[in-house]
Formats: sequence, C-alpha cells, structure tokens
Amino acid sequence: MVEALRNELPQLLAAAVVQVASGQCTATYASPAASGNLTAAAAHNAEVIRQVQALAASHLPSEILEDVLISLSAQLHVLRLTPTGRQFVYAAVPAQGASLGLVREVVRVQATNLLA
Repeated sequence: MVEALRNELPQLLAAAVVQVASGQCTATYASPAASGNLTAAAAHNAEVIRQVQALAASHLPSEILEDVLISLSAQLHVLRLTPTGRQFVYAAVPAQGASLGLVREVVRVQATNLLA
C-alpha cells in the first residue's frame, strides 16, 4: 500500500498505515525530505481521529468520519479511515503544487484497497 502511494504521489513526504486504537504503524514510508518522527506523528494523528470520532458521535450521530485534512503552511496531511474504521492511511505532501483533491482520492483508494 505504501509503495502504491509512492507510485501515485511522487511528491509524497510521508505515509503510514496506522491502527486507530493504539496509534501503532503497520507500514511506513518517509522520504529524505521528510522532517520529524513519523511514528510519533502517526500516534498523534490516531488521537486526532479518536477525538473527531467522539465529537461526531456526540454532536452528529448520523455522520460517519471518512477523513481528516490538516493544512499546514508547507504541508498537507490526509488521514483516511479504512471502511472498518480500525485503521487509517496517513499521507503528507508538500502544500506547494499539490492537488488536495488528487491526494484525497489516491489515499481513499488505497484505504479501500487495504480490505481487498
């Protein structure tokens, strides 16, 4: 899955498959241009997912969380839950020149393919 993300998103800075409950990575990729600790970021992102799920459950009970988008000054981060909701795919790309729509679609397809 991480290899497929690399092939479809050549500007990819980092990617991971993360367990929502534990924040543990089951697959990772970090480009030489990536900065920071990917496993720590994945664990923090798992907490973001859990918090947004709790918020949605209490305030928007008819809604289901699909993805979370984090826009930073120099990076875009997409967190996409798998259909089971037990894992998510995390991808980070440079904000400059990236197509958020394309990144979301590629991550969506790969998250869905985790079940295939």
